[in-house]
Amino acid sequence: MSKPTFLNAKRSLNTILLLSCIVTLTGCNKNEDLPKDSSSHTTQSSIEDKNLWNVAGQSVVPQSFTKKGYSRSLTHSEKALVGRYVVTIPCHDPVARCGSRHNGSVDFILNLASDGSVYRLIKGLGMIQVDTRKALDDDVEYDHWTEVSIHNQKYIVTSYATGMRFFYKVLSNDRLVMDINRTKLVNLQEYRQGFPFPMENYQLKKQA
Repeated sequence: MSKPTFLNAKRSLNTILLLSCIVTLTGCNKNEDLPKDSSSHTTQSSIEDKNLWNVAGQSVVPQSFTKKGYSRSLTHSEKALVGRYVVTIPCHDPVARCGSRHNGSVDFILNLASDGSVYRLIKGLGMIQVDTRKALDDDVEYDHWTEVSIHNQKYIVTSYATGMRFFYKVLSNDRLVMDINRTKLVNLQEYRQGFPFPMENYQLKKQA
């Protein structure tokens, strides 16, 4: 009589152990799924950042990208100014955005794109920043640039979604120079609030 009782107890124990293993394995599979989702999100974010950097680094913007943002037809004179303009700025200038590091320098890059959009890039040791702000709705303009004439002097005016405008004198089709006084005057409120402006009128040269 004792043998069937023993066998039944053994079967029950085996059943409990089997169920425990199934629950444990199911739990492990759920935990393994979480990193996959996180990795997928990180990968997608990295792809978007890379795409923005690739576009920001080009003077001729791909047509597939311009459909998503600002685009206009340039004048004949403006077409000659399209390109990447670069100047080296020391880290002690707050516009270099070196943080607590005051030694060294960064490359300040102004990209006047063929679709009329503009990108500002800051490239330093182990650091690349793309400074651009997209429109929040249809009533807010995208970052863009235009050529204007003020008192017979040609200027490049870069306008941003924040409402700020920056002025660069056109020295030639391959050289621009910042006009800090005019830029501060136009953005007087931001200047009074302590917004960082360049410490001097840096000259930018177009890259070949």
